[in-house]
Order: sequence, then C-alpha cells, then structure tokens
Amino acid sequence: MLLALNLAFKNLMGGRLRTILNILILSFAFVIIIFFRGIMNGMDEQMSRAMIDEEIAGGQYWVESYDPFDPLTLDEAYMNIPAEIQKLINNGTAEQILLRPATIFPQGRDQNVILRGINPNQKLVTMPTIALSSQLEFPLLIGKHMAKSSGLNVGDKIMIRWRDKHGAFDAKEGTIVSIMDTIVQTIDRGQIWMRISDLQELSGLPNEATIILVDKNVPPELITGWTFRSTDFLLSDVKSLVKTKQAGAVIMYALLLFLAMLAIFDTQVLAVFRRRKEIGTMIAMGMTRNRVIAIFTIEGALNGVFAIIAGAILGYPLLRYFAVKGMSIYSAADDFGMAIPDRLYAYYSGQLIIGTTLLIFILVTIVSYLPTRKIAKLNPTEAIRGKIT
Repeated sequence: MLLALNLAFKNLMGGRLRTILNILILSFAFVIIIFFRGIMNGMDEQMSRAMIDEEIAGGQYWVESYDPFDPLTLDEAYMNIPAEIQKLINNGTAEQILLRPATIFPQGRDQNVILRGINPNQKLVTMPTIALSSQLEFPLLIGKHMAKSSGLNVGDKIMIRWRDKHGAFDAKEGTIVSIMDTIVQTIDRGQIWMRISDLQELSGLPNEATIILVDKNVPPELITGWTFRSTDFLLSDVKSLVKTKQAGAVIMYALLLFLAMLAIFDTQVLAVFRRRKEIGTMIAMGMTRNRVIAIFTIEGALNGVFAIIAGAILGYPLLRYFAVKGMSIYSAADDFGMAIPDRLYAYYSGQLIIGTTLLIFILVTIVSYLPTRKIAKLNPTEAIRGKIT
C-alpha cells in the first residue's frame, strides 16, 4: 500500500500544471459549496433564534378558532383564560396576548392593522414591551417596518378605530412611544402593540386572550378550547423556506462538482492512454492488474485530498470573513415577508464540513477509478508495444 501511495504521489507531481489546475478547480468547488451551505445554515439559525426570542418563547397556546392566515376569524378568536393557564401567568411562566382587528388613519388615509395587547412587564420574549409602561393614557408600540409603511414616528398621535365584542365601533387616539428594531415581521408589519389591560377594557373582553406564550420549561397540556403549538410547528415556515433555498442551491453544487469531476475523469483517461507502456511493463514484471488499478485510482483520489487541503488554506479567510462580518442583504430582506435579517452570518457546522469533505473525496475516488477499469482487460504485450484496446 505504501509503495502504491508513493508511486501515485510521484506520478501526480509529475503532472505539474495539469495537477495544479485539477486541484484549483476542485478546491474552488469545495469552498463555494461550504460557503453557500454555511450561509443557508446561518439564515436558519438567525431566523429561528430571532423568532423564538421575540415571538414564540417556549411555545404557544392558540384559541381553537384562531387562524393567523385568515384575518376574518380574529373578531371571534378569543376565550376566557382557564384556571390552569392563569396559574402559569401568575407565576411568570406564561403571558397572555389578545388580538383584535382595527383601522388606523395615518396622514388622512386608512390602514388595516391588528391590535396586540400584552403585559408591558412580561419577561418571556425580548420585545421592548416595557415602553408600554409609559404614563401616557394610551401608549402604543410598533416595529420599524410598520413605522415606515405608515409614516409614524415616536411621539406621533394616531387615531385607532376598532369594534368591541358586540360589534359596536369605537375610536381613540393613541401615542407612539417606541419603535422596535426587529426582523420578525409577524410582530411588526401591520401590528400595533398596546397594554393588554387597555385592549381588554376597550374591547369589553376582560380576562380574555387569543394566544398564550409559555416558558420553554412548561410541559404542554390538553386544555379545552386551546391548542398547543410547539416551537417546531411555529418555525415550520422558516424550515420550509431554508429547505427550498437549499434545494435550489443543489443544482449549482451539482454543476460545480460535474465540472470538477469531468476534469479528473479526462485526466485519468489521458493518463491511462499515455502511460500504456508503463502499465504493460508493470504487469509484465509481475504486478497484478488490481494493484496497477489501485495506483491510478489513488493517484486520482490524491487530487481530492490536495484540493481539500488547498481549499481549506485558500478559502479560510473568505469563509471566516462571512462568518464574522456577515453578508448584507438589506434590500432583499426588506421585502421578503419573513424574519430575514439585514445581514446574514455564515454558520459552518462540523457536520457540514465533514460531510462536504467526504462527499468530494468519495466522488473523486469513484471518478478516478472508472477510467482505470480498462487496465483489467489490457494485454501487457500489446501495451508495451504502445497499443491499448
């Protein structure tokens, strides 16, 4: 084995420019695949963390009639808080949120919004709800995208119209006390946050809620009229988005690997043809065909080994830069409709690096072996004479 490895290494080094080009092509494919998969992993990690920290907490109970994709259900999407959940709220491991449809009138135009009532002193999510503790009569909290779309700023007063539980319209002027910087657009676009005590009083729904946030250590229970939604369920849209993006990127990976494997394959075919006398001589001197095949296969596989080493050395600064500094996608993120951060940071897991390394090495080894199968049928006498069939 050591002899075969030594011969393969010397033959590979004899290729010089051809070997360098093969290694560069392979290392380029290796780095690009690691980079894009790292960006996808980073997107998944950032989006999931932001949603858990700012919106989901450890899971949520939804009123059974609540459907976030059907705003027409919001008028009836509330229920009295049951005793078992009230105990959790009292000890700080759950928080209630009430949702009500409404209309605001910024700058003389009407805009449909969803009013969200929440406890200003809650600790389960990192939203800056403490701003709602303002001494103002009717303080409001909005996100930066909502502020941009409505033209509202801190200190602005806005008229809000809503319907109470009996369907009667009412209106009141509130004051924007804070604008939160968040990438979670489900708590931002078209959403206005206020004290839950205010919203319950204005809607005539005391001790009613639509959503219950719970701490991650609270085990889910079966509660009549309420459905528990786990973090996996609430993050399913994010996971689906990342999987879709990864599936699209597979086409690019396949093209890069195809070009790299084509270069290796051509090199092996050329090597078998040009070195047929050498092959015939080795077989005539007693070396088995399988051993000759092994030498040529190892020679091709070494391209993969050196490409991985070269990719690690040459690609490390680039990969580290995007892991530390990130990549700005502000213009695209603004209109994405999901919790896409303005800057994506690549995340390279050990599974990603090891899996990609093994994939390239196995592919290179297989592609290196295929052209050498001709050696098994080679007549050494004809090979020494320069013929190959």
